[in-house]
Amino acid sequence: MWWLRRLVGLGCVLAAVGWLSQGATEAGEDSAQPLRMVVMDPLSNQLACACVPGYAQRDYQRLAQHLERELGRSVEVFYSESLMTCRPAKAGEVDLVVGAFSVVRYDAAEVGLAVRSVAMLTDQQGAVTHTGLFVVRREDTARSIEDLAGRRLLFGPEEWLEKHQAALAALEAFGLPVPSPLETRPACDAAALAVIEEEADAAVISSHALPLLKGCGTIGPDELKVVGRTDPAPFIGVFASGRVDGQLEEAIAEALSRVSRDSSLLKVMESRSGFVPLPPLDRFPPWDDWRGPGRTATTDAVPATLARPPTLLWARTMTGPAMAGVAVAEGVVVVADKSLDETYDIFRCLDADTGRQRWKLAYPAPGEMDFTNAPRAAPLVHRGRVYLLGAFGHLHCMDLKSGKVIWRRNLARDFATKPPMWGYCSTPLVVDQKLIVNPGAPDASLAALDLNTGRTIWKTPGPEAAYAGFILAAPSGVRQIIGYDSVSLGGWDPQTGERLWRLVPPWEGDFNVPTPVTVGQRLLVSTENNGTRLYRFDAAGR
Repeated sequence: MWWLRRLVGLGCVLAAVGWLSQGATEAGEDSAQPLRMVVMDPLSNQLACACVPGYAQRDYQRLAQHLERELGRSVEVFYSESLMTCRPAKAGEVDLVVGAFSVVRYDAAEVGLAVRSVAMLTDQQGAVTHTGLFVVRREDTARSIEDLAGRRLLFGPEEWLEKHQAALAALEAFGLPVPSPLETRPACDAAALAVIEEEADAAVISSHALPLLKGCGTIGPDELKVVGRTDPAPFIGVFASGRVDGQLEEAIAEALSRVSRDSSLLKVMESRSGFVPLPPLDRFPPWDDWRGPGRTATTDAVPATLARPPTLLWARTMTGPAMAGVAVAEGVVVVADKSLDETYDIFRCLDADTGRQRWKLAYPAPGEMDFTNAPRAAPLVHRGRVYLLGAFGHLHCMDLKSGKVIWRRNLARDFATKPPMWGYCSTPLVVDQKLIVNPGAPDASLAALDLNTGRTIWKTPGPEAAYAGFILAAPSGVRQIIGYDSVSLGGWDPQTGERLWRLVPPWEGDFNVPTPVTVGQRLLVSTENNGTRLYRFDAAGR
């Protein structure tokens, strides 16, 4: 962007050498080593012009002084638009990186620098996000994103989430195809000028850049109008490199949290609330199954209190209704979706930190069904794979990292039956090397599939499928699958599929939706016609 202060020479300039405090001198040789902080914030005073009073002049030298006082160590501050042009970063000789979340993550991967999130900087409104803006010429007849169908659009580089992938997701949400070829511009000013000069019909620019484009005179105050926004994407994050150990990272996070107590520092950082903590997701247990690990619906990771209001990190608009739960594991969120015309099932794998879509599975799944025909079963993540079940019985085993299909089955077709009235809802259950599913066929009420190949290992006869999830338990030491078919509660031997016991309640007509819960050696169940009951197992586990 020409309105940015272009860095010369190395492309990464040491702008300020921190001041060695008395505390650092006393701390010894290790603590006397300066912390190296690379600033990539496009709203810092070294990377943006002073065209708009009180905006885009964040003073990171002042932040460095604060960190020095808090940590007892000197801080060196480098400024760069990219880690690829920053020699210390390329050499792995940086401790902290501050910049646009998606850009830091992208650049760090390019230079081989392992980073982990520490905190997010709030803006003057207290938010930690920004958006992509769809802009057109003032006289253009377009009024919304859907009016851009068939138009020539310009997007941002891949690393800028809000003006690239989030923009593509917005088009999908409005039922618009991705333009081919996909045209990009390296900076917001180039994209905006291309629209003004009628080289393109519309462009996606960053929301934080619009005031600068107007303030610097790149565009006139009324030359462009905004016709749509992307979902929010995380903006300025603080990342620690592998040179920062756990103890130091905690100290840095605490020091950043105390910025909120310094009104003068908040002012020069153009922030309402300072920094909010954002520890890496790998520090929390996964939520990789229906009702979480073990299907217990419990976790130790819920904080004692929640922020009020909560800080939104990112959002992602789906094209269909959300009928299924989500799975969170290995740094991703897997969520079920449906196409706008309800003819395709869609499963999306999103980056848990940014909402960026890593891969998508879409396949034809038309048909009428009450409460929409979107997938109901939650994604199931297990040992680097994810198992996805649609309402019509389409079952896929996917590589979680790449999105490659490993195997696929169709429960209704393969077992010669039809889906339940409200679709297949039971999330498959992993037992040993088996995937337990409930096709609901006369000769395959339940079935066990090989986790690695999808091959049928066993099937057991019985009634049609119910809607509740199954659990694995061992009452009285008897290991068994516990759950429902359409008319009864029961237990099955996981090795053979043999039905161990069957319980039919006195009142007919239950739809058998809630998942059974074990309470010690007892079983708690609840259905609409027979109420909530607590059963005790005998010595034989029945």
